[in-house]
Amino acid sequence: MILSNKWSKEFNRMNFDIDGRIESVSLPKFNAKRKIFIINVKVNGKWKHIWRRNESECNDVYQRILEIKAERDIGIDRKTTYLSENQIKDSEIAFDKLTSYYGADEVIDRRLLTKAVDFFIDKTPTLKAPIISECIDFFFQQRKDRISSVTLRDYKYILRRFNAIFGDRRINSISSQDIKEYFDRFDNYKRTAVHIYLKSFFEFCCGKANPYAINGKGWINYNPINYKVPQYIPNEVEVLPYDAVIQMLLEIEDRNYKSQKGEQRGQRSKNEVLCYYLFRLFSCVRREEFVRLIEIGGKDILTNKFIDLERRRIILTTEIYRKKGSVNNNGSGRIFSPICDTFFSWIEWMVKNKIELKYPMGRLEEYELKKVCEKYKLKKRNILRHTAITYHILNFKDTMLSCKNAGTSLRIIESHYLCKNIPTAEGESFYELNVEKAIELNIIN
Repeated sequence: MILSNKWSKEFNRMNFDIDGRIESVSLPKFNAKRKIFIINVKVNGKWKHIWRRNESECNDVYQRILEIKAERDIGIDRKTTYLSENQIKDSEIAFDKLTSYYGADEVIDRRLLTKAVDFFIDKTPTLKAPIISECIDFFFQQRKDRISSVTLRDYKYILRRFNAIFGDRRINSISSQDIKEYFDRFDNYKRTAVHIYLKSFFEFCCGKANPYAINGKGWINYNPINYKVPQYIPNEVEVLPYDAVIQMLLEIEDRNYKSQKGEQRGQRSKNEVLCYYLFRLFSCVRREEFVRLIEIGGKDILTNKFIDLERRRIILTTEIYRKKGSVNNNGSGRIFSPICDTFFSWIEWMVKNKIELKYPMGRLEEYELKKVCEKYKLKKRNILRHTAITYHILNFKDTMLSCKNAGTSLRIIESHYLCKNIPTAEGESFYELNVEKAIELNIIN
């Protein structure tokens, strides 16, 4: 038997120790000469004397010795402990559970109770895991300098909605069933990216590349998205017909754009928007690459360090050339070359008229492109780049050159662009669209 903290203090107050089998106990006797009360106890064949000066205390000790004798006669052994009664009860329950499952001998010989506690501590790094909104903040702090702005934007979009549903719950309370029910509530749950991004977030919470984890262990032990994500089905590549490109360029005009409150925010220059569309269509650059090209290199074509007019090339270093999801650290970027005569004539026209490279910001962002896509019932997403690569292949008829200039793989070129049934004349007509031709078509004055 284990004595709780309360009884342990009382036992210490009595201050005696009897180890062995108690055979006999005599009644307390008063020794007048020494003025003490004496109890004679026979333990393992030998007499032991316990004395007290106070009679009532001596009687308490006598009763306690009788209790110990009775307990030991039936096989009960009391020990002192600092545990409370409830803690002792919990220990007994835990021991009984282990015994019923593994057997008493195994539990005692292997010290399974201690091993069970060690296992629990190892698998449960914290009993107060952070709430999901805090985990998302930690995730963005760790990822913000390692992923592209586009990927960061997508993460924010997906995790913002997830946070709105589960933000006040602790991360270790999310189950696979919660995740499945969450996906079933939204129309785009079949999108592979949604599953992949959330799975990546939970991997971070499991401790992968997580500098905020406790002793290198994450806040959760398993990823609740532990099933195979939906198979990725690529969308059909959409390409603008040559007539649609001309119509888009004709739609461009000077416009003022305002804030949602109706306040004047700035002016949208016709020539700047025209140069944006033409630069994207001739250079095959991604939207994010165009933005970084002018953010890092500058808006002036003559002083932009990435535009080499002498050698007719555009140098897209690793600062500019980043594939979605990761920084391209495997090489020196890519070089778009040569700049063809038609493209070069437009660059000369931009320099002559002192037109800067700018991304069309404001509420009218790519307004003309959106309008044309609606008319031709085309999907606007990435359509400028798809059109640029398709026209480049049709005009130059050099697949490897198109791969190099577009910064994509031969497999993508073959599966996305070479299989398009688009007349070669479409691409050739576009590459005949020089400054003189644009004046004839009233695209520029």
